[in-house]
Amino acid sequence: MFDYVEASAMDRENRIRGWLVDWMEVKDWFERMPLSKDAVHIYAAVFIQVTASLTLRRPLGNLLPWLIVLGADLANEGLDIVLGEEDQVQPWQVAGALHDLVNTMFMPSILVLLVRYLPTLFVLPVAVGSEDEMSPG
Repeated sequence: MFDYVEASAMDRENRIRGWLVDWMEVKDWFERMPLSKDAVHIYAAVFIQVTASLTLRRPLGNLLPWLIVLGADLANEGLDIVLGEEDQVQPWQVAGALHDLVNTMFMPSILVLLVRYLPTLFVLPVAVGSEDEMSPG
């Protein structure tokens, strides 16, 4: 039984390592694109926020999609530090992670604030006049 538990734990660890390697390969692929790393962070954050909003059927002004972006970014930055080439966490790694966190969360934060406090920016204006004037022919 011990061998089975040990083998199961090793399988799980190998799957996690494989997933982490895959994630780092995805990140490397994005870094080869003709976009800055900051731009990729911003685009990914807005994509995750909109996707979470649609999936959860919550408006963009709701904090849950924003929190999902925050969680994803914290996990990403944590992996960057843990999987980095340094034996110990270096100050430049923390500074880089904070830079990425602020940069990544800027647009999702702006979207939440605009939708919450200036919702008229996201509503089509209603035409003035009766419905008869609006109907064709």
